[in-house]
Amino acid sequence: MFAEDQIGEYYAVQVLGRRPRAEVQLDDVRAAAARLHEGMRNYGSVENDRKAPLVSAILLALRNPYFDPGRLTSISPGNNYQVWDGRIIYDAAEQYMKSEAFMPQAKIGTLLDQFSFIKTAPQLNRAHRDLGESPLKWMVRILANDVYHVVTDPSMTAFDVLGNFYHEFISYGGGDGSGLGIVLTPEHVTTLMAELIDVNATDYVLDPTAGTASFLIAAMQRMFDDAGDNAAMREDIRKNRLYGIELQDKLFAIGTTNMILRGDGKANFRRDSIFEAPMAEMRGDVKLPDGSIALGHGFTKVLLNPPYSQAKDKSTRNLSELAFIERALEFLNPGGKLAVIVPQSAMVGKTKEDKARKRYILERNTLETVITMNPMTFANSGHTPHTVIAIFTAGRKHPVDHVVRFVNFEKDGWVVAPHRGLVDDGTVASRRKHLLEVLRGDAQDDTSFIVRSEVSAEDEWQHSYFYFNDVPPTYEDFMKTVADYVTWQVDMHAHGLGDLITPVTAAVCDEEV
Repeated sequence: MFAEDQIGEYYAVQVLGRRPRAEVQLDDVRAAAARLHEGMRNYGSVENDRKAPLVSAILLALRNPYFDPGRLTSISPGNNYQVWDGRIIYDAAEQYMKSEAFMPQAKIGTLLDQFSFIKTAPQLNRAHRDLGESPLKWMVRILANDVYHVVTDPSMTAFDVLGNFYHEFISYGGGDGSGLGIVLTPEHVTTLMAELIDVNATDYVLDPTAGTASFLIAAMQRMFDDAGDNAAMREDIRKNRLYGIELQDKLFAIGTTNMILRGDGKANFRRDSIFEAPMAEMRGDVKLPDGSIALGHGFTKVLLNPPYSQAKDKSTRNLSELAFIERALEFLNPGGKLAVIVPQSAMVGKTKEDKARKRYILERNTLETVITMNPMTFANSGHTPHTVIAIFTAGRKHPVDHVVRFVNFEKDGWVVAPHRGLVDDGTVASRRKHLLEVLRGDAQDDTSFIVRSEVSAEDEWQHSYFYFNDVPPTYEDFMKTVADYVTWQVDMHAHGLGDLITPVTAAVCDEEV
């Protein structure tokens, strides 16, 4: 069954062989990001960590109906900053956020601090000889013509525009994502994880390492879809049901802007650490006049992609991926669901501290599912960690006889194409549908795809640990194995190495005979 507006897209892709519109738009965004990267470096001398905030400021200005790019004059007379292009852009972004009452003034101030450099940077504001205008005016035109339509396209509501810009900017030499353990989550993963834990309109959703807010964008889209045309419910979702925590200033700015561009600047986005954020305040607890505590809404769903490989030695073992999982589970109401994507090694528990964390987690929570992902999942952001998605139920001790589902989803239909990155090989939708049907019990598959097993904290929580090939070998398989073995024996003898494979006991027996 297709919605009316989807029929043309299906026909164009499946019958005419054209590329999906979303893929074309993603390429447009990447091309714009590449052009802006070059221009920021060559014309504006913009440092790497300021590139994405600069894009954020311009896109917010473009949201202001009173912002007129024609007012940008590329002049910088003396120190009169009031007429500089950067000042005009900054003021438009500020006025838009304040007029819409998106967030408290203090948070707007934190956001504007990340934009303030554009007001007074001469190299951004004065006309460049190769452009014939200021770099800022040049950037505004690119974003207005090539990117803004993607930001406002209702069909792209789960698309992390600024996240993709950030991916592009840190992919060039000198980017800071790798060193900080930042692995930004692709859209097909954020939407899958939101679906795996059934995010819906009545949930309170938290991403405690929010980054560019890609998980919150995916969650918000599912919640809006569930709310349908219920305007009051949609407004409640915007105001009260989406929460993010992000420690880094620039990522806080990008994530907040992302939510604003997606129609939810009112999201409770907090600049803080997952380990330091006050639990009671985040959960909405209230202290009553008699000193007792009235429990707040809490959280029913958590989506998490923690920084990777931060626990490099004993002094940083508290920053392991399992430490982030342990802390995130504490935010959830009993029965709440957490979906997390982490390196496979996190599910092994290599260190003494991580083995203890696995025991601690199972004493208080239930492990439900572990899905081994495609090794190329993060190829677009320059990383190839072998990852798994793990699903937990919070606040309920893992029963000894509880059966956990371990899935091998390495063949998810996404492949790496030269110069394009991850692309759909034509089977993504069907493979994802099959995964969800198997997990729901509506379809079956063999143990090469899913293994169901009881687990302990000492086990490795991944499919490969529990899987064994239970399919009997065919006659052809047997004969091929025998032939391979005989060929190997002949080769060893032919090279004078036969004594290495001749059993000693057999040689002794031959001599005695």
